[in-house]
Amino acid sequence: MDDPSTPDPTDSITVTRTFLGDFSTGIDWDTGINLPVLFRGSWKLQPVVGIANTTSGPFALRNRNTGGNFVRQGKRFRFSATASPTLFAFFPGFGLASRIRHSLSPTISWNFSPAASVPEEYARALVAPGQAFQLRSDATQTVSLGLSQTFEAKAKTKAKAGESETEGIEPRKFRVLSINTSPLSYDFEQAKKPGRTGWATRSITNSLLSDLLPQFTLSLTHDLWAGDVGVDTSKFNPFLSSVSASFAISSNTLRSIGSIFGLGGKADTQRDRNQVPSEETGAQRSRRTSFFNTGMVPFSGGRSFSANFDYTLSRSRPIPSVVQRNQQSLRFNTSFSPTPFWSLSWGSLYNITDSKFESQSVRLERELHEWRAGFDFLRNANGNFAFYFSIYLTDLPDLKFDYNQSTFER
Repeated sequence: MDDPSTPDPTDSITVTRTFLGDFSTGIDWDTGINLPVLFRGSWKLQPVVGIANTTSGPFALRNRNTGGNFVRQGKRFRFSATASPTLFAFFPGFGLASRIRHSLSPTISWNFSPAASVPEEYARALVAPGQAFQLRSDATQTVSLGLSQTFEAKAKTKAKAGESETEGIEPRKFRVLSINTSPLSYDFEQAKKPGRTGWATRSITNSLLSDLLPQFTLSLTHDLWAGDVGVDTSKFNPFLSSVSASFAISSNTLRSIGSIFGLGGKADTQRDRNQVPSEETGAQRSRRTSFFNTGMVPFSGGRSFSANFDYTLSRSRPIPSVVQRNQQSLRFNTSFSPTPFWSLSWGSLYNITDSKFESQSVRLERELHEWRAGFDFLRNANGNFAFYFSIYLTDLPDLKFDYNQSTFER
């Protein structure tokens, strides 16, 4: 049941209306035509002509305000163009890199829609109780700029005997750093209004990648304005509001980095010769999954070390007389085999802000020729923990012994 209080705009009386329920049905469509690309070899300009709704909401709408009848809004033209040129610069190399190439790829977008009128019956269908409805949709003219840049290096090569350096093998190319910046928008029509500016982007995000550290990602988000975006009283004051990073380390990480620079060494493609081969069927392997569904995939002994790390930081812009609390956490998973017959995996979530481990997940496995033994320990953030032990015959998984224990704090 809905019971909104609707103030009378001409009086101080508040009218209470009660409804048995609410419903809404919408029908929508949009059309866009991509025109031929202009200046393919340089600017790569893509013009687009489309038809969009006059205001927010679907093209046809029915709800409680319309008495169950469909009402429609109008359509207006939408014009846009996107240019995505690519610029290059070359720099001399250093160390083991013979040359560095910097590619800069800005993406410039322009969108324009003229002002249009909104039918009164449709405006009444959208309005919430106590709010005034709008019979006009303002024009929009927005320009946005995004940026992508990459630094690539060409590794030095050693020429074979009797050949010049240019006649040697093809040099390796690798990405030193890649930076992607989210678009920044400016609305010229909004800037014409009193007390407003044209800026329409609240925050901006930079994402970084590099081949020097495999599986490495870093994302930085900055809050740009001290106040509401688009208001002339707000000051441009970038503030770091969010950080997220992830990377992986394994026994092949340094070996892969070395191979990029031609230092030799290749990633292992075969298991260690001391590793015990596994001939499990799918059903047998599924028996090794923890009773508590820790998310860790059991594996055979002899596997090399590997670890994954995920770091997050969340901050709020300082407000006078308000205590702000930043949040930092680190999640990691690691696995290795101390001996060919033992396998260990450990996952945890560490709360850096409170300096404590919020969750723990440990799995220890032992291969006993035809038998397998597994030990699992799980501790949740609320303090509950569980322990599970299982030993079974690999060729006959039903021949087994299970033990489990769990506790729940109150």
